[in-house]
Amino acid sequence: MSNLDIVPRDAHDPGYTSLAYKADGSEFVSVGSDSTIRIFKTSPEERYGDPIEINYISGNLETVVANKDHFAASGEKGQVILGDAKTNKILKPLFRSTVPVRCLAFNVSGTKLAVATDENAIRMVLLTDISRTVNIRGHTKGVKCIIFDPRGTLLLSLGCEGDLRVWDISPETSEPKCIKHYPGAVKPTHEDDTMNGILAWSLDGSYFAAPGKDCDVIIYERTTWKQKGVLSGAHVEPVTCLTWSKVGDCIATSSADCQIIIWDVSTLKVITKYTVSMEPSCLEWSPTKNELSLADKYGQVLTVDNAGTVNPNIRGPPKKNDDDGAGYTEHNAEKEMVQKKLEPLRKRPEAPRAPRVDFTPHPIVHPGETPFHKTSGNKDNVPEVGDRRYLAFDMFGVIYTIFHGAYSIVNVEFHDLTDHKNFHFRDFDHHHIAALGRKGAAFGSKSRKDEKEDDDDEEDNDEEKRVPSTVHYRPLDKGANRLEWTVPLPDGEEIETVAINDFSVIATTTAGFVRIFSLSGTQTHLFHLKQVVSSVASADMLMLMHSPNQSANNIHHIEYRLMNTDTFETIQVGSLPLNSKKKLTWAGFSENLQPAVCDSAGVVFILHQPRRLGQALWVPVFDGPATAVRRERTERYWPIGLLKEELMCLILRGKNMFPYFPRPQVNSAELMMPTTQLDTETGRLEEKFLRTKIIATHEKEEIILDGGDENAIKKMDLEMDKTLLQLIQLACKAEKHDRVLDLSSALSSARSIDAAIKIASHFNLSRLAEHITRIKESKFMDDSMFDGFSMQAHHGTQSFSTKRSSRDVDDDMHSSSSQAFHKRTRPM
Repeated sequence: MSNLDIVPRDAHDPGYTSLAYKADGSEFVSVGSDSTIRIFKTSPEERYGDPIEINYISGNLETVVANKDHFAASGEKGQVILGDAKTNKILKPLFRSTVPVRCLAFNVSGTKLAVATDENAIRMVLLTDISRTVNIRGHTKGVKCIIFDPRGTLLLSLGCEGDLRVWDISPETSEPKCIKHYPGAVKPTHEDDTMNGILAWSLDGSYFAAPGKDCDVIIYERTTWKQKGVLSGAHVEPVTCLTWSKVGDCIATSSADCQIIIWDVSTLKVITKYTVSMEPSCLEWSPTKNELSLADKYGQVLTVDNAGTVNPNIRGPPKKNDDDGAGYTEHNAEKEMVQKKLEPLRKRPEAPRAPRVDFTPHPIVHPGETPFHKTSGNKDNVPEVGDRRYLAFDMFGVIYTIFHGAYSIVNVEFHDLTDHKNFHFRDFDHHHIAALGRKGAAFGSKSRKDEKEDDDDEEDNDEEKRVPSTVHYRPLDKGANRLEWTVPLPDGEEIETVAINDFSVIATTTAGFVRIFSLSGTQTHLFHLKQVVSSVASADMLMLMHSPNQSANNIHHIEYRLMNTDTFETIQVGSLPLNSKKKLTWAGFSENLQPAVCDSAGVVFILHQPRRLGQALWVPVFDGPATAVRRERTERYWPIGLLKEELMCLILRGKNMFPYFPRPQVNSAELMMPTTQLDTETGRLEEKFLRTKIIATHEKEEIILDGGDENAIKKMDLEMDKTLLQLIQLACKAEKHDRVLDLSSALSSARSIDAAIKIASHFNLSRLAEHITRIKESKFMDDSMFDGFSMQAHHGTQSFSTKRSSRDVDDDMHSSSSQAFHKRTRPM
């Protein structure tokens, strides 16, 4: 394999980019996320010159096609425009869709344009009379890709459901009809996963190629509609682009593994491989020579001369019939030659395989979950009767399940039994995920075979009856208006994560949906978010963590979205603090409703200023390995919650990676930021002040949102001032006068500054004491403010991204989780 060492051309802004050659191969047209159409020369002498630019419509452009007379483009806004290929001018709007357009295709005569959208119908528009549009229906979901055959009588289409269809569109048929259906030929995809170049016809239309299910490409014969060959063994990710050479029997493919593979169709073997820095989003062969151009998701375009090592014979276009130009004459000699080439009669040494790239996605993380205790190392992960696992383990309580074959026993236990009693129930759905909150417990189960179906019913044997995946809620306090409920998900949709807060049950699914239910079971919101890896909730807050980009070699990019499930406002978005080859292992909210995460290195972070949009930062407050060293122990810390000064956790020793049964004791570990000079008294005091300040800033904002509590804010400021005064004393002792002044300026009250003056005087630093006095005079001009902190100073300047909805104040002050650990805490 060789790296594709070609200088790319910056064509568009980063995002999905597509291109199409004009009929003579002298230029290609590209579109991208910047709403601009650009036309590039293809000759080596001119290809790096400035392109022609056409700005026409807003929104991301995702697809473009061209022929000798026209080009057409469209995208997420759904408007299809038609341009003149000779003058490079826009001619007219051709079609308007209410949903994004994913693919376009001209017929061979250039008289019609097929349009594929997120709807399950294909539109075929007559260019000379756009009012004459034919709808082609048959797909059950949005149409991903369409392409006409070179003879002008067939249309291939691929839907998001994974079905491949062949349509007869010959002039003899009164209306298009499906003549061949390949159900489930390709893995289902989402409408947003734009892949509009994944079908291809051979030059004479005798064969077509489409992706398979196993990172391969299937070649089908036109006359029999059967598979005639498979291109496999090179890609490690599903094929997302493929194109059949116009001048020879070569197919080029690419996928998310960043490989471009050139295949010899006659031998079904790899000719050569290239690697690129970013996943290609489009591949196109030149219509006149052995030249391959590609576009990638950086918005770049590249052109490869003499692609691969094959030296095909350049053929002219097939001769046309004496009809209206809609078809081509089939030459028997040429057909026999192609059929012969498809038989792998001669062997060619296979090109060396590409270095394997691990694209394993980030695992789903359910905080507090463990595998089954006895069968965690079992290859099939089939539990034994009596085996058990934790489904949830947090500050409020524990949920664990015991497997009994046909059913399981789910146990819900609380750390504090003052308000709630432990309970258990028989679970025939085998819930595999759960979340525990102050108001109730939420569960999720996978779909499964319906064991109650009559095995003797031979009529139903061909279609296995399945029980759908479900979301289940059980309130902790049952009453007239607090009943448990179960909601089944649509067929084929599986629940992946579940979370619960004081207002909502939140489920994310394999369909890419976030489904939010009220505690009564009403679905109150639904939106799409790809690849959610974890979800946690507390009070009225929800944090969703998702992986928008491909993971490679254990390097993961995880983003978070913080929102309010009562008002459905988005409060903050950003990236998780995962360094190279680190994974998310835990997520939750602290006692004061501050988002927190832990990575696989044992470092816990809190989100500083989460309500200030665009200002939030992840701050490390706990380092597990460093804590173990300080304690002179070999142990790991399994988080279950975060208090103001401590991480609540289970301590794991030896080879244990998960907590054991019976339920272990909950321990605590002191928080400490990884600041510098922690081995000195000054360093430790600086760490304490910085951490207290960060946490207090968040607490003040939360207190103000809840109506204001002057005494609570005074207490926080007093704690910080105590630490600052200790630092001032050490600085005076070391005669670091500038440091003393900096620390004195950070004091929050006149009384604390008076204490700093006394400290300076004690060390006979009278001049320094005078400077501190001036700080007091400039900071507190009004004597009435000397006694303490003024609430107006806080209320006058605060500006938050969103306000929290009304919450039960009594519940806030008397959280069961707080009582269990003898802390005055916020609900977890």
